[in-house]
Amino acid sequence: MTQINMPQMKVYEFVVILGATGGIGAGMARGLLNRTQTLYLLGRSLEKLRDLQQSLTGEISTETKIVVQSMDLEDDALSMQQTIASLELHKGIGIIVNCAGTYVSQAFSQSSPQGINRHFRINIISPMQIVAELIGTLERGSLIINIGSSLSCQPRANRVLTSSVKHAVRGFSLSLSEELAEQGVRVCLINPRSVATPLLLRNTSPEKYQQGMPVEDLVRAVIAIADSDPKTLFSELDVGALQGFLGR
Repeated sequence: MTQINMPQMKVYEFVVILGATGGIGAGMARGLLNRTQTLYLLGRSLEKLRDLQQSLTGEISTETKIVVQSMDLEDDALSMQQTIASLELHKGIGIIVNCAGTYVSQAFSQSSPQGINRHFRINIISPMQIVAELIGTLERGSLIINIGSSLSCQPRANRVLTSSVKHAVRGFSLSLSEELAEQGVRVCLINPRSVATPLLLRNTSPEKYQQGMPVEDLVRAVIAIADSDPKTLFSELDVGALQGFLGR
């Protein structure tokens, strides 16, 4: 009988999840919980972060330390720098998962300058600033994962803002992947179809929400990347509700 050698679960020194209070972020926290020595959960609501921390405590099978820190992506750059510094992260082999984002379903003519600025601030400008602050903590073998959207490649009507910012996330990820390759730090962009989260439910019909892919499908894609050989590159991965996840 031929024996198939499955990849072993890898344990990283730290995992930082940006946007941990959302449905995708909470799923990532659960999926990566036992793959790290220290799990850092960053999000706007400290109350929600503490609730997540408490629920995760009963699921820990290793000696994982969970650190929660509130961070508002609409804050100024200095405030975010101070928040990152307060984590006192030491250099090591780690994972940064950027799940931060908003979703808008409306005609672009209904957009306001304030709404456009806010959308770009939360989805791309602040995450870029945070990743820039954290890059210095990443040693060879580390991983940066940005959660994008299928809208970055297949824009749709009434999704102009979301398509635009996700296209920016795509450009950021693919360019950063090239830049950090020689340092042995992998950068992967994951483009999911609609994911069944509370955010989607607030912006679409119950019928379309039911058609959304489970968060667990997205988490499985991230785990597959995290457990893969550090020399295996996944610069971009498309994840679909029906076909599971497909790399390209």
